[in-house]
Amino acid sequence: YARTLGAKVLLSTNSPVSNTQRADQYNWMKGFNPPNAYYANIANTWLVPYANVWGDFTAQANWATALIASSEAHWNHPNCAGYNLMANTIY
Repeated sequence: YARTLGAKVLLSTNSPVSNTQRADQYNWMKGFNPPNAYYANIANTWLVPYANVWGDFTAQANWATALIASSEAHWNHPNCAGYNLMANTIY
């Protein structure tokens, strides 16, 4: 639908939450993200670009403390380094 309106489409995985501070949410989200091919299969089916943000986050050493805002009460959002990695992956 978006393409029929002339929009450019990009499918991206989620950025993860802390796998220690938010383990339940992390494990639930992991079911939709790599290594599961859920998003990649959708992108492939609809022939849209795919950004593997989850995979790029979790491939970094100490990703949970290096890329997630530990000062944020819920360990739920990327910090500046995490947002930079997301931008580079999407770009």
